[in-house]
Amino acid sequence: VTGGAGLGGAVLGAGWAEPLDGATGGTLDSAEVELAGRPPVPWALLGDPAATRVELGAVTFGLGGDSLTTAPEVEVSVGTDGLRLVVVPGDGDSFLASLLGGEIVVELALAGHWSSSDGLSIDGGAGLTVNVATSITLGPLTISGLTITLSVDGGVVALVITTEIGGQVGPVSASVHGMGLRAELLPGDSRGPGIIRLGPVALAFSFEPPDGACLNLELETVTGGGCLFFDRELGRYSGVIELDLLGVGICAFIIIDTKALESGEWSMFFALFIDIPAIQLGFGFALTGVGGLFGFNRVLDTAALEAAVRSGSLDTVLFPADPIDDAPEVIAELSALFPPSDGRYVFGPVVRIAWGTPPLIEAELGIALSLPDPVIIAVLGSVTSILPTEDVGLVEIHLDVGGVVDAAAGTLSIDASLHDSAVVGFALAGDMAVRSSFLDQPSFLMAMGGFHPGFEEPVGFPILRRLSLGLSAAPVLDISFECYVAVTSNSVQFGSVFHLAAQVAGFGLEGGASFDALVEFSPFRLATRLGWYVAVTAAGVDLAGVWLEASVEGPNPWLVVGTARFKILGFEEHVRIDEQIGARVSEPAIDPVDLLTELVAALSDEGAWSVVASTSPGVVVTSALPPEGELVVLPDGILAVSQQAVPLEIRLDKAGDAPLGAHDTFQVEPGTDSLTSTGAVHDWFAPGYFFELAAGERLSSPSFERLESGIEFGGGEVVAGDPKPATLDFEEILRDPELDEDGVVLDVKHLDQDGRPELLTTMAGAASTGDFKIAAGPDPVTLAPSAFAVTHRDTGKVVLRAGAWSVAHQSDAGRRAATTVVPSWEAPP
Repeated sequence: VTGGAGLGGAVLGAGWAEPLDGATGGTLDSAEVELAGRPPVPWALLGDPAATRVELGAVTFGLGGDSLTTAPEVEVSVGTDGLRLVVVPGDGDSFLASLLGGEIVVELALAGHWSSSDGLSIDGGAGLTVNVATSITLGPLTISGLTITLSVDGGVVALVITTEIGGQVGPVSASVHGMGLRAELLPGDSRGPGIIRLGPVALAFSFEPPDGACLNLELETVTGGGCLFFDRELGRYSGVIELDLLGVGICAFIIIDTKALESGEWSMFFALFIDIPAIQLGFGFALTGVGGLFGFNRVLDTAALEAAVRSGSLDTVLFPADPIDDAPEVIAELSALFPPSDGRYVFGPVVRIAWGTPPLIEAELGIALSLPDPVIIAVLGSVTSILPTEDVGLVEIHLDVGGVVDAAAGTLSIDASLHDSAVVGFALAGDMAVRSSFLDQPSFLMAMGGFHPGFEEPVGFPILRRLSLGLSAAPVLDISFECYVAVTSNSVQFGSVFHLAAQVAGFGLEGGASFDALVEFSPFRLATRLGWYVAVTAAGVDLAGVWLEASVEGPNPWLVVGTARFKILGFEEHVRIDEQIGARVSEPAIDPVDLLTELVAALSDEGAWSVVASTSPGVVVTSALPPEGELVVLPDGILAVSQQAVPLEIRLDKAGDAPLGAHDTFQVEPGTDSLTSTGAVHDWFAPGYFFELAAGERLSSPSFERLESGIEFGGGEVVAGDPKPATLDFEEILRDPELDEDGVVLDVKHLDQDGRPELLTTMAGAASTGDFKIAAGPDPVTLAPSAFAVTHRDTGKVVLRAGAWSVAHQSDAGRRAATTVVPSWEAPP
């Protein structure tokens, strides 16, 4: 709801604890309505807006109720924001104006709440701040200004008087900010050091420590200075120093947090940047800066790094141009990128490299390693190019880049963003992102400027701005161009939009073009949709226009299907387009692929065979050591064979771009009756490589999926052989229950001719030993298995359920034209 007469605006909202169900007679549990008035300029309740006054920034009014249909309870609330008394000393005389300086502000807070059950309650507080302009010189010291603050909070009245003290001795000058005296009026029963009891009240005096200090040096060899800040509420010390030492620029930032960790420990982050004379690296590159990052009880926040790239703030963090003036912004950004975290450490180098003389391109690059587990490696970078010179910047490029490798999760992410960039007056902008996974679910996705409109973006993938180039001289001329390029494991996508609008003497010209394309290779195929239009107007009335929308596929042959629309002086005509350009040319046939030969070769490789570790806690003895390089399986162990050449137990359509030979379905079985398969092995395969997919399926199908790749032998109960008498010696191993030991590694042992072991060890397993018991931990939380259903397109009836998308797609039901594959919440039978 919007309003006028200085109200600026009001917001009306209503929420329900439970939705109403009119069809079944649902109940109304609660209701709440809130009105808020927030003007762009505070209301002057009393006095003139430019003189002494009482002003209000915002007011809210709330009305609510609970259980309106049973035991009614009504609540009414009123609150203020920005209620203050502003005193302008100049209203009195010039002497008070010069003595007291600017405005004196008394902050007021007022909130009231009434309910039918609790009655009336009023909350409020007040604070007074007065700045007195003074300048007192005591030898080398200068006291500048007094700040008097009076506040009431929680029944405690506090009076704080602070000042700024500065001084200079020779080439060294320093200043201290916010240092002074605190006096508090406390309840009479208060006790503690420095508290004076005065009957019903108590008075406490204490030193008010400074909230900042600065130092400046002007020596022959060293010039510069630094500042140290202290935030009492956060318990944070932060500082910056900038020095010039014999022509070498040194800049450092330090952040120390004392209250941020729940453990009560302190954490620190330190960043050092050094400007050095150019060191030539060859091929026109030169090293112009070095530095480093170090954090104790600090961690790298990958989400904050992505946000910093998108906001274009990385170039202010690495080698800041004005460290002293930009210190608050740099310290805030570093605190967000490297927040406190117990037991974590961050460190890494920083460099600055330039190309050209004078530098045409300058890149600032930092590498941050976060330890211990999970190990995270991050790259922070900023690239700047201004051509031909900084004074005449026809081309100006600012690109921020951030990349993260998470070793534990097996993921790679890269983000980049253009900001404050232009080419001859044309503004440049856009984002880029890469996401890749290497472990549980391999995937790869790269996008510059976004995706094809028909592509369903993965959950968690950042929203990207289109790569854009624009020139605006409104209302005369407006030109814009946007584009995108994306690469997935199944497709290549790209597209663009161009728009032009011009207005001259009441006549207007508007036009544009757009297209979205999906590309396949070998054989080459392009499927694209495009649009194009031009319109001429006079005084807002259409004189003539041409609009075209079409889809184009080809090139063997080119098929064009679309609609053209013409409009001239109010007369409109539509034309249907359905054309074929060129004749179909037979492409050279691709020789079929014999996947059986590839499967046999893959299974014959030694790397395809592996042993699954036995869980038996027994002792293994043998009369001879196995030959080196051969696999050894325990009696209850499992032998597995697996390959990544061909998915098993599923019908295949192709192998890449090649058709299949005589076989399209493959199975692996034991070669003799004495062996029995006891399980299947699964590995990752790309559906787009083995299955024929429609255009829509190329965008929606999974990049990789776990399919059957081999079989297992063995496992189960151990069958004992003939007994062999022997005299055995045992080694006693005592395990400490406080150590993270899972057991002693079980090894195959050799028996000599007398039947005595050369070495024999035991493994405790899960047995009870002494006064303690070894117990397994609780099962971790895991994801439920994926499930998919084949449904009828029109009725939605489920025809088949499967545990993998590929199995559902390649089934007889999934191959029917009237069905589609969708995710299912029910597990397959």
